[in-house]
Amino acid sequence: MPLPYGRPWLLEISDQPWCPPYLRDPVRDMLTFLWTHRVPPFQHRAPYEGAVEVLNQVVDEIETYDRDNGIRGETMRIVDFGSGAGGPVRKVEAALNERRLADNNTPVPVSLSDIHPVPSTISDSTSPTLSYIHEPVNAFHAPKSVSSLKHLRTFFLSFHHFNNDHGRQIIADSMRSAEALCIFELQECNLGSAIMILMLAPLTWILTPLLRPSAKTLFFTYLIPLIPLILVFDGLVSVYRTRTPKQILYLAKLANLSLALEGEAKDNGDTDWRWEYGYKRHTWPFGRLSWVVGRRDRRDDPGATETETETEGEWSEAETGHDM
Repeated sequence: MPLPYGRPWLLEISDQPWCPPYLRDPVRDMLTFLWTHRVPPFQHRAPYEGAVEVLNQVVDEIETYDRDNGIRGETMRIVDFGSGAGGPVRKVEAALNERRLADNNTPVPVSLSDIHPVPSTISDSTSPTLSYIHEPVNAFHAPKSVSSLKHLRTFFLSFHHFNNDHGRQIIADSMRSAEALCIFELQECNLGSAIMILMLAPLTWILTPLLRPSAKTLFFTYLIPLIPLILVFDGLVSVYRTRTPKQILYLAKLANLSLALEGEAKDNGDTDWRWEYGYKRHTWPFGRLSWVVGRRDRRDDPGATETETETEGEWSEAETGHDM
């Protein structure tokens, strides 16, 4: 399975420590806006809503299995890794728990985390089920405060920031202690995604007034358009870096192997994970949300399996499936 990193490693400008906050913050604010808002007529809903559907299904299936098999214990929580300033997680948490309350289910606690935590970003939140872990959380080796809890891990538009070795370590660490791992990306490594990224520049000029911009943001958007330039450049780098779901599953195989070589896999069932992946259209004509979900498999006939699905809306039955 070829992986997209036998190539030069490119850097995103907004990730660099030398990128000033007056450029970095508006770039991230615009990305969050695009995650969490519908842009008509090209979108029939906001992109994050597709991720909520997948996440809700995963949580529901885990809880259903536990309930049917008499497994009782602590409440499962969701821990988002690489949260930074929050991204779409606030909207995801609100929509997910709104669905759960409508179905008479208990809300799921959601925690944001980062190697450089920014808890002030949710200081105005009134949700009792949303929190930010104040200590640094390394995605390669989660601290005991995370790993000791029953939890599901998410990566929203952040997994492509890690190289292959780091990606393998992230998956291996998830397999050690998490109930599930969910990876979401809004872009793919293809021409269609690149074309959509190029449209970010004019879209930024249209949408910036909706974000209550500062005078400095207006200056660097319209007079000296560095913010649109960074959005397009970083977006193209993200397209270049993004793995296909099958490439992520290849990293899962490597993670599985590394656990076996460490001598800790078969003893605690780390290798018994079930994998699914698929796509959901979020923007006409090229934009697709790709998702990869790995779950600890506690069935009587466990084994790593792979299932694929592609939908325009709701979660659907898999179209194809085969053993990894």
